[in-house]
Amino acid sequence: FYIESVSRLNQSTQGTPYVELPLGEVIKLTKDVESEREVYKYAADAWSHEFFWKSITANGGGKPSGELLGKIENAFGSYEKFRSDFLETVDRLEGSGWVWLVLENGTLKILSTSNYDIPAETAQPVLVLDVWEHASVAEFGNNRRAYAENFLDHLANWEFAEKNLMSFPRKRESN
Repeated sequence: FYIESVSRLNQSTQGTPYVELPLGEVIKLTKDVESEREVYKYAADAWSHEFFWKSITANGGGKPSGELLGKIENAFGSYEKFRSDFLETVDRLEGSGWVWLVLENGTLKILSTSNYDIPAETAQPVLVLDVWEHASVAEFGNNRRAYAENFLDHLANWEFAEKNLMSFPRKRESN
Protein backbone atom coordinates (compact mmCIF):
# COMPACT_ATOMS: atom_id res chain seq x y z
CA PHE A 1 0.00 0.00 0.00
CA TYR A 2 2.88 2.35 0.76
CA ILE A 3 4.47 1.79 -2.65
CA GLU A 4 1.11 2.30 -4.33
CA SER A 5 0.57 5.56 -2.42
CA VAL A 6 4.03 6.85 -3.30
CA SER A 7 3.51 5.92 -6.94
CA ARG A 8 0.12 7.66 -7.04
CA LEU A 9 1.53 10.66 -5.18
CA ASN A 10 4.31 10.93 -7.74
CA GLN A 11 1.79 10.71 -10.58
CA SER A 12 -0.56 13.28 -9.06
CA THR A 13 2.21 15.79 -8.32
CA GLN A 14 4.13 15.44 -11.58
CA GLY A 15 4.61 18.88 -13.10
CA THR A 16 3.47 20.70 -9.95
CA PRO A 17 5.44 22.59 -7.30
CA TYR A 18 4.59 19.77 -4.83
CA VAL A 19 7.09 17.45 -6.47
CA GLU A 20 10.00 19.37 -4.91
CA LEU A 21 8.51 19.62 -1.40
CA PRO A 22 8.93 17.33 1.60
CA LEU A 23 5.86 15.22 2.46
CA GLY A 24 5.09 17.35 5.53
CA GLU A 25 4.82 20.48 3.41
CA VAL A 26 2.68 18.76 0.78
CA ILE A 27 0.34 17.57 3.55
CA LYS A 28 0.13 21.02 5.11
CA LEU A 29 -0.59 22.74 1.78
CA THR A 30 -3.21 20.24 0.57
CA LYS A 31 -5.03 19.15 3.75
CA ASP A 32 -7.98 21.52 3.47
CA VAL A 33 -8.03 22.02 -0.31
CA GLU A 34 -10.81 19.93 -1.84
CA SER A 35 -9.28 19.99 -5.32
CA GLU A 36 -6.05 18.56 -3.84
CA ARG A 37 -7.69 15.84 -1.74
CA GLU A 38 -6.04 13.05 -3.71
CA VAL A 39 -2.58 14.57 -3.28
CA TYR A 40 -3.22 14.97 0.46
CA LYS A 41 -4.47 11.40 0.77
CA TYR A 42 -1.40 9.86 -0.85
CA ALA A 43 1.06 12.18 0.90
CA ALA A 44 -0.51 11.54 4.32
CA ASP A 45 -0.58 7.79 3.70
CA ALA A 46 3.09 7.71 2.70
CA TRP A 47 4.11 9.91 5.66
CA SER A 48 2.11 7.81 8.15
CA HIS A 49 3.60 4.57 6.86
CA GLU A 50 7.12 5.95 7.10
CA PHE A 51 6.41 7.07 10.66
CA PHE A 52 4.96 3.64 11.49
CA TRP A 53 8.05 1.84 10.19
CA LYS A 54 10.17 4.02 12.45
CA SER A 55 7.77 3.21 15.31
CA ILE A 56 8.66 -0.49 15.17
CA THR A 57 11.90 -2.30 15.81
CA ALA A 58 13.07 -5.85 16.33
CA ASN A 59 13.30 -6.66 20.03
CA GLY A 60 11.28 -3.55 20.89
CA GLY A 61 8.21 -3.20 23.01
CA GLY A 62 7.71 -3.72 26.69
CA LYS A 63 7.72 -0.90 29.15
CA PRO A 64 9.66 2.19 28.06
CA SER A 65 12.08 3.99 30.35
CA GLY A 66 13.40 7.46 30.96
CA GLU A 67 11.50 10.65 30.38
CA LEU A 68 9.01 8.88 28.13
CA LEU A 69 7.96 6.53 30.92
CA GLY A 70 7.64 9.50 33.27
CA LYS A 71 5.42 11.34 30.77
CA ILE A 72 3.30 8.20 30.28
CA GLU A 73 2.89 7.74 34.03
CA ASN A 74 2.07 11.42 34.46
CA ALA A 75 -0.54 11.38 31.68
CA PHE A 76 -2.14 7.98 32.30
CA GLY A 77 -1.27 7.12 35.90
CA SER A 78 0.80 4.08 34.95
CA TYR A 79 2.21 2.25 31.96
CA GLU A 80 -0.43 -0.45 32.48
CA LYS A 81 -3.23 2.16 32.21
CA PHE A 82 -1.60 3.60 29.08
CA ARG A 83 -1.44 0.10 27.59
CA SER A 84 -5.08 -0.55 28.43
CA ASP A 85 -6.19 2.80 26.97
CA PHE A 86 -4.12 2.21 23.82
CA LEU A 87 -5.69 -1.22 23.28
CA GLU A 88 -9.19 0.18 23.90
CA THR A 89 -8.53 2.86 21.27
CA VAL A 90 -7.56 0.13 18.81
CA ASP A 91 -10.77 -1.75 19.67
CA ARG A 92 -12.91 1.37 19.09
CA LEU A 93 -11.39 2.28 15.73
CA GLU A 94 -13.88 1.32 13.06
CA GLY A 95 -12.47 0.46 9.67
CA SER A 96 -8.93 1.33 8.72
CA GLY A 97 -6.72 3.91 10.33
CA TRP A 98 -4.03 4.65 12.88
CA VAL A 99 -3.65 4.78 16.66
CA TRP A 100 -1.24 7.49 17.73
CA LEU A 101 0.62 8.41 20.87
CA VAL A 102 0.99 12.19 20.59
CA LEU A 103 2.27 15.05 22.67
CA GLU A 104 -0.19 17.91 22.80
CA ASN A 105 0.24 20.94 25.02
CA GLY A 106 2.96 19.12 26.94
CA THR A 107 0.79 16.08 27.72
CA LEU A 108 0.81 12.64 26.11
CA LYS A 109 -2.50 11.54 24.61
CA ILE A 110 -3.76 8.59 22.60
CA LEU A 111 -5.88 9.32 19.58
CA SER A 112 -6.99 7.56 16.46
CA THR A 113 -7.40 8.78 12.93
CA SER A 114 -9.39 7.12 10.18
CA ASN A 115 -8.16 6.22 6.75
CA TYR A 116 -5.53 8.71 5.59
CA ASP A 117 -5.98 11.38 8.22
CA ILE A 118 -3.12 12.34 10.49
CA PRO A 119 -3.12 14.17 13.84
CA ALA A 120 -3.86 17.87 13.94
CA GLU A 121 -0.99 20.34 13.67
CA THR A 122 -1.13 20.87 17.45
CA ALA A 123 -0.36 17.21 18.18
CA GLN A 124 3.27 16.06 17.85
CA PRO A 125 3.29 12.37 16.85
CA VAL A 126 5.44 10.28 19.16
CA LEU A 127 4.55 6.73 18.04
CA VAL A 128 1.93 5.17 15.76
CA LEU A 129 0.31 1.81 15.12
CA ASP A 130 -0.94 0.99 11.63
CA VAL A 131 -4.45 -0.44 12.10
CA TRP A 132 -5.21 -1.06 8.45
CA GLU A 133 -6.24 -4.60 7.62
CA HIS A 134 -3.11 -5.15 5.50
CA ALA A 135 -0.96 -4.66 8.61
CA SER A 136 -2.49 -7.33 10.81
CA VAL A 137 -4.49 -9.85 8.83
CA ALA A 138 -1.61 -12.10 7.69
CA GLU A 139 -0.42 -12.98 11.17
CA PHE A 140 -3.35 -12.10 13.41
CA GLY A 141 -6.40 -12.46 11.17
CA ASN A 142 -9.13 -10.16 12.40
CA ASN A 143 -7.77 -10.10 15.96
CA ARG A 144 -6.71 -6.46 16.14
CA ARG A 145 -6.21 -6.63 19.88
CA ALA A 146 -3.63 -9.43 19.57
CA TYR A 147 -1.92 -7.41 16.84
CA ALA A 148 -1.83 -4.29 19.03
CA GLU A 149 -0.64 -6.29 22.05
CA ASN A 150 2.19 -7.70 19.94
CA PHE A 151 3.12 -4.18 18.87
CA LEU A 152 3.26 -2.89 22.45
CA ASP A 153 4.94 -5.99 23.88
CA HIS A 154 7.49 -6.76 21.16
CA LEU A 155 7.80 -4.09 18.48
CA ALA A 156 7.23 -0.55 19.81
CA ASN A 157 10.35 1.51 19.18
CA TRP A 158 10.54 3.44 22.44
CA GLU A 159 13.89 4.99 21.45
CA PHE A 160 12.23 6.56 18.39
CA ALA A 161 9.34 7.71 20.59
CA GLU A 162 11.76 9.23 23.10
CA LYS A 163 13.52 11.15 20.30
CA ASN A 164 10.17 12.52 19.14
CA LEU A 165 9.30 13.48 22.70
CA MET A 166 12.65 15.23 23.20
CA SER A 167 12.43 17.14 19.93
CA PHE A 168 9.09 18.81 20.73
CA PRO A 169 8.11 21.50 19.89
CA ARG A 170 8.75 21.08 16.22
CA LYS A 171 6.73 20.36 13.17
CA ARG A 172 6.29 16.76 12.06
CA GLU A 173 9.09 15.09 10.21
CA SER A 174 8.89 16.20 6.63
CA ASN A 175 9.91 12.90 5.09
